[in-house]
Amino acid sequence: MTEIRSSEITPEGIYLSRRRFMVGAGALAASALALASCGIQGSSGTGGLLGPLLPLFKMGLGGKIGSGKQWMSWISIDDELAALSHLMDSSLSGPVNLVAPNPVTNVDFTKALAKQLGRPAIFTIPPLALNARFGREMAEGTALANQRVTPARLLGEGFSFRHSDLPSALRCVLAR
Repeated sequence: MTEIRSSEITPEGIYLSRRRFMVGAGALAASALALASCGIQGSSGTGGLLGPLLPLFKMGLGGKIGSGKQWMSWISIDDELAALSHLMDSSLSGPVNLVAPNPVTNVDFTKALAKQLGRPAIFTIPPLALNARFGREMAEGTALANQRVTPARLLGEGFSFRHSDLPSALRCVLAR
């Protein structure tokens, strides 16, 4: 079983640009300002991983990525914005995971997206194709990474998610 990361994500295993942000944020934290380091994983919408996958799925060419066993943390854009607003009014500082409370495996994500679109998802997207499209570091750090992250600190602050399950988040984003 994959370890569930509930807070204090460290730079190890995080895509390089995020690593640079975290290092910069660490220096800023030493100042007198309050700082919440937000790890945003798998944002829903046309960005994140959904953006490049959506056209494939709409054409009936979608499928699991690699083995499909890797965990994916995600968040709807509505919840992402609401969480950021919540954090601005909060005294919370330090690492905060901006993810929905229910991570899914890539296979479950694939099934949910295909069902919402009413399309089959019978293919497997090979890691080599992702490496060629996005570069090895990004592919391995995002789509192929096993990231089972939860928003423990955000939930502990009393934040309430509008879309805590993937199907409702997909319905919302695909209706736009």
